[in-house]
Amino acid sequence: MGNKQAKSKHRTIIESTSSAVNCARMYQVYCAGSKASNEYPPTINPESTDFDPISPMTFGNETIRNVACGYRCSFFLTESDHLYSCGQNSSGELGWGFSTESYQELAKDKTIIPSYAMIDYILSGDTFTFFVMKDGTFLRCGSNSEGYIGAGTVSSLPTPTAVANPPWKSNRVDKISFGYYHSVVLSNNVLYQTGKVPGSEVCNEYKPVESSHLATIGKIVDVACGVFNTFCINDKGELFGIGQTTHYGESRVWTKMNVSRPIAKIFSGSLSALALTYNDEVMCFGDNGSQELGFGSEAIHDWTLHPELSGIGVRTIGIYTYQTIFITKTNEVYVAGNNTSQQLGQIEKKNLQRHPTLEKYCREHVGMIPHVTGGFQHMIVYFAKDTRKSLRFQVLLHKAVINHSLSDILIECGQ
Repeated sequence: MGNKQAKSKHRTIIESTSSAVNCARMYQVYCAGSKASNEYPPTINPESTDFDPISPMTFGNETIRNVACGYRCSFFLTESDHLYSCGQNSSGELGWGFSTESYQELAKDKTIIPSYAMIDYILSGDTFTFFVMKDGTFLRCGSNSEGYIGAGTVSSLPTPTAVANPPWKSNRVDKISFGYYHSVVLSNNVLYQTGKVPGSEVCNEYKPVESSHLATIGKIVDVACGVFNTFCINDKGELFGIGQTTHYGESRVWTKMNVSRPIAKIFSGSLSALALTYNDEVMCFGDNGSQELGFGSEAIHDWTLHPELSGIGVRTIGIYTYQTIFITKTNEVYVAGNNTSQQLGQIEKKNLQRHPTLEKYCREHVGMIPHVTGGFQHMIVYFAKDTRKSLRFQVLLHKAVINHSLSDILIECGQ
């Protein structure tokens, strides 16, 4: 057997190919799409137009526990508590202490955070980033031009910074979600929002949604933001929304969606959204302009049952900007949507279709949990140990369905 040599502009990676199985097991992170802005580090086969692995040597042979993609950047957090980051930093979204129009190569531990060991997971948006900490607090950095990270009158934050005098006080943050113009924090069953908020005036600091507006919702277990809307689920599986919650217009008050099935999890992209029900069904809604819902080529005006994805055991959905990846419990992988930069790999059409390359990777990582994250024109699928949430969510969901007790479900944040 020979060696496989991967050349790039900045480095050469040499790896033994003596065992394809062993190589597959040591790979964790697979990337596709644009890399013109250093969205992700060089992969094993730099000329590949499909999902291709990053060498573990890139991360010092450390095990990756969390990956997050922003608009044109990526973060890689290891189990040894090192943080690698690269890509766009025009608004300080990498948290390196400065902003620059040049695109940054992969760097280790350059994000200015007191302790990487305290990071639970990372959420990266258009030109801003949230670092959610294990103690239930969070830091954020990057652009704040619409007030969407709640940094007051500051136009941007070049380093990760905590919210000064947070209105949720010492209560733990249960979930953070953001759209293009706003972000929402869920803490102790209260929603706090900032930015160009659907149904409200523009604000540049987190403010609680009036309790009277939330009274009809009840106990909130999940929240997700799109560009022009916010959705939340209560402990009965009922779905509520505000903003552009149907394709016909905008609601300025929280409204119960016309969905007859109890919802377990909600996923929002830019202009479209998907939901998983407790009955192994996929619901879809939105603009569908790039066919990212995998359901025809027209807009879905109201929440509608997805005929092809329901009943096949979908467990993971990654919808980012205008492209989507669906992974089932049996490791079938479906993709749909925009692929102008091969961010979905070697797929010719926008409509829903199986992805043989990603299915092969899923089979090679049996026992690990597949995760999907993405940016504007790049997508990353990675496999990590179940250290926090995925199986726990599934077990609780299974027990709740059997016992007919939806209120017993805990849906953890950062999915």
